[in-house]
Amino acid sequence: MKVHPLTIRMFPAREGDCLVITHGDPKAPHRILVDGGRSATYPALREYLAALPEPQRTFDLLIVTHVDRDHIEGILSLLADPACPVRFRDIWFNGYYHVTAGQLEFSAVQGNRLVELLHGRAWNAAFSGGPIAAPDDDIGDPVALPGGAQVRVLSPSLAKLRALQPTWEQECRDAGLDPDSDPPDRLEPVPFDQDTRDVDTLAAAPFTDDRAPANGSAIAVLLGVDGRKILLGGDAHASVLIDSLRRLAGAASRPIKLDAFKVSHHGSANNTSQELLALLRCPRYLISTSGAQFRHPDPECIARIIKFGGPTRTLFFNYRSPITATWDDEATRARYRYDTVYGTDGALTITL
Repeated sequence: MKVHPLTIRMFPAREGDCLVITHGDPKAPHRILVDGGRSATYPALREYLAALPEPQRTFDLLIVTHVDRDHIEGILSLLADPACPVRFRDIWFNGYYHVTAGQLEFSAVQGNRLVELLHGRAWNAAFSGGPIAAPDDDIGDPVALPGGAQVRVLSPSLAKLRALQPTWEQECRDAGLDPDSDPPDRLEPVPFDQDTRDVDTLAAAPFTDDRAPANGSAIAVLLGVDGRKILLGGDAHASVLIDSLRRLAGAASRPIKLDAFKVSHHGSANNTSQELLALLRCPRYLISTSGAQFRHPDPECIARIIKFGGPTRTLFFNYRSPITATWDDEATRARYRYDTVYGTDGALTITL
């Protein structure tokens, strides 16, 4: 069987994520959209989608990983667009109904525009309308998509999903889901004046797991296509990914071979640990962020990837910024034997 190229297209999502994975016969490809970045991302995404031939405008899946604005705003713009250029066979998103274990109605959060936009669409259909969550005590079964793709949910755990309930309304407001909230589109980059290339010291820094409830609720999946595997980490907590990956590895406890890892939470120091990296063998690490608001990626995260991310490592940054460009130092790359690839104005396509 002929194996066709698989591409991961990273869009200019500012501090967030927006990715399209394309696989299968180039004449009739299959596509998955993961998140939509900020609202300012949508023009670039829409231009790409509108340029697709009409027969290719049905995507197999849309994953909205969680409610943070740098993942969800562009999706709101997409689904609210009366001339939305694409259709989705299924949309994965955990709404308030799923967070509360179905105990409350969808209208519990007033102004939740995404939930309103999802009514009448295929929504969590692969899970019979229930929550998207990793099993607590086994590895579960992957979801089969058209074109032979297999998607296994690694995050969130049900416990992490339920933990979001007390702060759901505030998280929704912070994400711009409240009609009275109008988050700004313009974000000025934060100056970066620190030499970050002391890899050994940075990699040895103590790790503290992310505690943000919204990130804990983030959907992360392992995508398998024609023998290739991609870990799409969303903003997932490292502890949840570690639990799922250990169950997947089983008694053999061999590292799971990946072809690419979309690094969790834009390279935050609190989402990628040495323990997590030890469970993987991956040659490509994708970091999606402009660094404009939160100065991601953190140098500790990149140092851990360089130090513990396997014998062959290429760092793919969709933005070249003062924060990411520091890792393009020739002497550092030669010493630690890794490569760097940068996008143009936040756009980057990786071919596997």
